[in-house]
Amino acid sequence: LVSQGTEGRLSTLRHTCERWKGNISLAVYTNKTEEAIIEYLVHDMECDKEQLTVTCVPPFEELRGKGFPYNYLRRVALDAAVTSHIVYLDMDFVPSSDLEQSLNSPAVLKEFTQDNKLA
Repeated sequence: LVSQGTEGRLSTLRHTCERWKGNISLAVYTNKTEEAIIEYLVHDMECDKEQLTVTCVPPFEELRGKGFPYNYLRRVALDAAVTSHIVYLDMDFVPSSDLEQSLNSPAVLKEFTQDNKLA
């Protein structure tokens, strides 16, 4: 699972961590360190440290007044993903309780292996 957002949106990950047991790659727009964000996610949001890859991106001058850097953060999170296939989910959204199970079903896995455009 790949996602991006601000430090203020991290609280929405509690439900994601409850439902998604695979790897989670996050790009977080913050001045905090990766260690601080991981500690918050593990202790306050009850995420499993082993499933988390966190990359912190500090606000940078070039973007002042140009809006939020969605595309840049998305690329950072994608580059840090440690799986061959990803599910991109906005940090504000929560995956359905059976999403991971559905994606790992034999029928879906067969489709993924037969059509590289699906992956």
